[in-house]
Amino acid sequence: MTRPRRVLVVTNGEVTEKQYCDLLNEIEDAKPRGERAFHIVCKTKPVDPANLVSYALTLVEKDRRASERKNGGSSEPYALVYVVVDVDDYLARNSGNLRKAQRMCSNKGICPIISDPCFEVWLLDHVMMCPSHVTNQYEAEALAKSKGLTTGRDNKYLVTKKLHSRVGIAVKNAERHNVAASIVHRKSLQGTSFAPWTDFPDLVKGVGAVKHS
Repeated sequence: MTRPRRVLVVTNGEVTEKQYCDLLNEIEDAKPRGERAFHIVCKTKPVDPANLVSYALTLVEKDRRASERKNGGSSEPYALVYVVVDVDDYLARNSGNLRKAQRMCSNKGICPIISDPCFEVWLLDHVMMCPSHVTNQYEAEALAKSKGLTTGRDNKYLVTKKLHSRVGIAVKNAERHNVAASIVHRKSLQGTSFAPWTDFPDLVKGVGAVKHS
C-alpha cells in the first residue's frame, strides 16, 4: 500500500493559512486509507519571506537527517516543500526581500506560493471569482468577512463549512482571475499590478488535493 506523501508547508501566517492546511488534511484523511495522496505538515514563523525560506531549509535539513537514522529512519523525507506568503506590503516596503525569497526557492527546489494582496483572495475564490477591484489587504479581508468565510478575533479564523467541498471550484475561479497579462508581474515581483492573484492552485494540484485540469 502506497503511503501518503509528506508535504511541508511553511508560512508566516500563524492562524488562517495553518487552518486551511488542516482543512486539506481533514478532507484527505476522510478518504479510504489506500486512496490518501498526501499529509501536510504546516509550520509557521512570523518573519519576512526571505527568512521564512531560510527557516524552511532548516526544517528540510533536520527532517532529512531524521529520515536517515538507523532502522530505516523515523519517516520518509518530505516529497514537496512549499513556502506560503502574501504580498501585503512587501513589494511596497521591501520588494527585494520577496524577490530574494523567490530566488532562494528556485535554487533549492521549493515552491513559492504567493497571494496578492493576501490569502483571502484564495478564500474568496471558494465562493466567487475574486473581483478585480480587490487589490489591497483591507478590501480582501472585508469581503471575506462579508461572505462569511472568516470569523473570530480580527477575522483570522476560517468558517471551514463554507470551504470544505469547494476546493476544485476555487481552483477554477483563481485560474480565471490569474490572467495572462499579470503573469509577467507575478514572475518579476517588480510591482503590485498583478492583484488579485494567488498561487494556491499550484499547491492543491501539486499535492493531489484536486485533479490537474
